[in-house]
Amino acid sequence: WRPRRFGKTVVCDMLSEYYDAANSKDKLLKMFAGTDILTKKLTTEEMGNYLVLRLSFSGVSDDGDVKVNFRKNINTAVKMFSKKYYKAKMLDELIEIDDDNELNTLQRLFGVVKLSGRQIYLIVDECDAFVNRLLLSIDTRKPDLG
Repeated sequence: WRPRRFGKTVVCDMLSEYYDAANSKDKLLKMFAGTDILTKKLTTEEMGNYLVLRLSFSGVSDDGDVKVNFRKNINTAVKMFSKKYYKAKMLDELIEIDDDNELNTLQRLFGVVKLSGRQIYLIVDECDAFVNRLLLSIDTRKPDLG
């Protein structure tokens, strides 16, 4: 755990790009040029080998029905994942979204990915954002430093 505004989202962005199979090797080499990852030869075999599912809960609104807002957030992330990797020909089919049950949506995602022979790299960001707003009355949408 790190305090708010400590760069966790930037690290999640970097990890998403590093592991994303949709990024060509050339794109990854350009993206990480000049960084210790390349200059000190810190790359791994996993670089560019995963379908990255990025979940960020910063957008889950505490206005109205939080469960519905949470479900929409999950389903939107899965829909974007599905379109991205289907278009890149890394999935054989689009993932069917269950508008009433985000767990069904996730189960369908895992099934489609398993059939593709690929693996998922799950990155979760801002997992406490809406909980803090609900339980602690902390507005995580506003900066609290500097």
